[in-house]
Amino acid sequence: MKLIAAEIYGFGKWQNERFTFQEQSPIIINGANETGKSTLRRFFMFVLFGSPPKEREFFQPKRGGEIGGNLEICVPEIGILWIERTHRKRNGEAICRLENGEERGEDFLKHALGGMTRQVFQSIYAFDTDDLAYFYDSKSGTLGEALMNVAMVGSDHIQSAEQWLKERQAELFKPNGKKPTINHQIEKLTSQAKDISNLEAREQEYGKLIEQKQQTEARLARAKEELDAYNYAYRELEQLSQVLQLIEAYHSNSTHRDEGGRLHSLDFPENGLERFRQLNEAILPMESEYRVLKERVDQYTSDKQRLEEEAADSETVQTAQALCQKGEEWKQLNQKMENLSHQINERSRTLKADLTHLSINLHVDDLEDYTFPYYLESQWEELIQSRQKLQQEADESTANLNQVKRQIEYYQTYVNQLDHRTYNDHSPSSASSDWLNRASHKLVGAILGLTGAGFLTSWLFEGGMGTDVVLVILILMLSVISTYLILSQKPKNTEQGDAVQWSVQHTTDHVRQLNLDKIRLEEQAHQLEHQLAGLSSHIETHESYYPFLSDIPLEKWVTLYPSLKHAKNLSLYIQDLKQQSMEMEATASSYEQEIKTFLLKNNRVLKNESVQHCLEKLKTWVARQEQIEEERVHLTALIGKEKQKVDELSQRIHPYKEKINMLMHQVGAETEEDYYQAAAQAESEQDRLDKLQSLSEQIRGALPASTLERFNVFEQPIDPIDLQERMNEMERAITACEESLEGLRQQQADMKSSIKDMEQSEKLGSLKHAFAADQDRLNKQAREWAVYQVADQLIKKAKRVYQDEYVPDIVNAAEEIFTRLTAGNYNKIIIDANSEMLQVRNQDNQLFQPAELSRGTTDQLYVALRIALGITMMKVNPFPFFVDDAFVHFDSNRQAVMMKVMTELADHHQVMIFTTRTKTANHFPNRQNIALQ
Repeated sequence: MKLIAAEIYGFGKWQNERFTFQEQSPIIINGANETGKSTLRRFFMFVLFGSPPKEREFFQPKRGGEIGGNLEICVPEIGILWIERTHRKRNGEAICRLENGEERGEDFLKHALGGMTRQVFQSIYAFDTDDLAYFYDSKSGTLGEALMNVAMVGSDHIQSAEQWLKERQAELFKPNGKKPTINHQIEKLTSQAKDISNLEAREQEYGKLIEQKQQTEARLARAKEELDAYNYAYRELEQLSQVLQLIEAYHSNSTHRDEGGRLHSLDFPENGLERFRQLNEAILPMESEYRVLKERVDQYTSDKQRLEEEAADSETVQTAQALCQKGEEWKQLNQKMENLSHQINERSRTLKADLTHLSINLHVDDLEDYTFPYYLESQWEELIQSRQKLQQEADESTANLNQVKRQIEYYQTYVNQLDHRTYNDHSPSSASSDWLNRASHKLVGAILGLTGAGFLTSWLFEGGMGTDVVLVILILMLSVISTYLILSQKPKNTEQGDAVQWSVQHTTDHVRQLNLDKIRLEEQAHQLEHQLAGLSSHIETHESYYPFLSDIPLEKWVTLYPSLKHAKNLSLYIQDLKQQSMEMEATASSYEQEIKTFLLKNNRVLKNESVQHCLEKLKTWVARQEQIEEERVHLTALIGKEKQKVDELSQRIHPYKEKINMLMHQVGAETEEDYYQAAAQAESEQDRLDKLQSLSEQIRGALPASTLERFNVFEQPIDPIDLQERMNEMERAITACEESLEGLRQQQADMKSSIKDMEQSEKLGSLKHAFAADQDRLNKQAREWAVYQVADQLIKKAKRVYQDEYVPDIVNAAEEIFTRLTAGNYNKIIIDANSEMLQVRNQDNQLFQPAELSRGTTDQLYVALRIALGITMMKVNPFPFFVDDAFVHFDSNRQAVMMKVMTELADHHQVMIFTTRTKTANHFPNRQNIALQ
């Protein structure tokens, strides 16, 4: 199969585009990223193999229009084939058109492609850089298995099937497993058998179980006491941890010293504290006014900042203003759309009424599927005239045939009468006289008959009969005339018998010639009948193209054509109006989307609000932005004035600040708090002692005396880490004790259950019944496991057959490509059919597994196998080979070698190379290069 041309109605970025592909390949499709190379390749796959509706909708053109197009391909044994596939028509199914004008469907396309599917085509004939990434991320597990999988089938379908069968087998049974169904069932049966055996054996152990139960209950009581002790100790530690901060604060205050930065030997100036207070009182109003001014400046600044945060940038405001202006255009566009909708409805009603008036089986929706070219009317007129002409010729042929038949009957009767007269007449003279009279009358009748035959001959000659018929009839006429001349002489008595005999003989010859004419006329009638049948077939062909004609007489087709043409033109006009409406809707939708996106971006509207409401909000928002700009300018002026006042007040405060700093410097205080700290030193020490006493009382109130004595709370601090470790150790002891207690409880419960089971004799019978049912279930599961086992063996057998028939050719082709790509460093690819291991051999006869090769060499091996697979399969199914920048990671030398391989492949098969590199096209200077923009 080869691609000849592609016409794209609409597919992604492509719309109303046509590509023609030369006979010589490879064909280079070159373009930068986002130019539509991958989209073009997906279009080929869509037309050839189709795609689901959601996938088709993904390629809806941004400017609207139909999704789809057609491909012109050349298929062996079929010829040129046009494949059309669109999103809406026939639910995405293909329409195939042959060279003779016939239309076929999706099933014919599958047959023409030899049953090829999209997945198989992509696995064999399509190759890109994503395949390398998929190769390393594949489910194959190891590089060797992945490469072996490529050599075997080109994809992971068979391996997936094998993996699924293995998983199903593993889910049912594993030799050493426990989770599989059969293993679980066997384990269950084993357990049931053991339970049955135990029940039978334990009927004699009832007394021992009673004694063991009593011992377990005693151990359970001791474990509970031990757990209570652990819980008490843990609660004591927990109480201690709750007051740990109080204890730490107590020891911190009890060990307080003056090394922590307390002021020593403070020499206060005379009346220093009073002077300090007076200066603070004098500066306080000014500082208060300063703070008020500062707060006002801060408030103005905050308001300005808030306005600036609320304000949008100038570009956004300009965009909003432009959107407001577009809003009026949008309203006018909606009015035009309403008018168009009215026109569409009016034209649609007119079209529907016209079709109803025609009273034919043709609906409005069907008009899209029909075309009425200008030559169709002349074809129908020609059909009518041909049928009338053939029918007239058939009627005339029938009439002539009947005339010949009547002449044959007449001459046969005449011959019979001559024979009868020859033997019954005894008088020579009377016989001669009578014979002459009768012969003269008969001959005159014969001449008149031959004259009619002459007219018939003339008509046959004009109608296309051969000249041999005319010649025979002329000879017969001459013979009859000569006979008449002979008979006009008076015969002698001895010659009368011979004359009658001669007349009989010639009349018989004439009858024989008339029989030949009858045969020719019958053959002519048969030919006319065959021509009428062919004409009927041609009429039926037109009826198959236009099914609504089947109920209409042929003679009315021509009179119907103008109405059909008018309806089609009206339908096209409606479609044009709809297209204009769609374009306007797209423009309006674009504006609606633009304004909603703008408002959503600025948090001004919800998605379900109307466009009119959005426009009103946008106008309000623009007005608000203009107001914000005015307020911002006003606040800027106010901030300048208030800052000037702040600077003036700061100069008035400065002298007072200088005096306060001088006093603080004399006492060595850096802050006012340090200044007051010297005066409050004695008071602070008393406060510390009071706090220490308060902490002691809180600790004694929170902890019992035994805990205080055991942990020496007031004598030494408690380490939090040590306390936490002791709590953790106690938690572990409690957990261990609880687990031991739970185990004892479980033993107790098991013993009670065992004793109860022994006391209930019916359980043994129920258990045996369940054991038999589970045995039947195990047999069914074993049969299912055997089915999967057989299926797995059949797949392995199919792989061996494939390996024997195709893998040697694939490996040989891959070896040649791999040797060239590695410049002879590796010259052999070895596949072990039994272990399914793949190895390569270098020029030193050393063997390497794929995991031992470098990433680049492994890529080259994978590429060689993929190309070899395509080459081998093309011999069976010759399809185009698509390569999408699959060699971008190759260095220049390897890429040059790969391009030579692709050139050799293109000499026998069509190859299309999609690439972003312009240098790639330089490797093929004489080949077609399609540059995408």
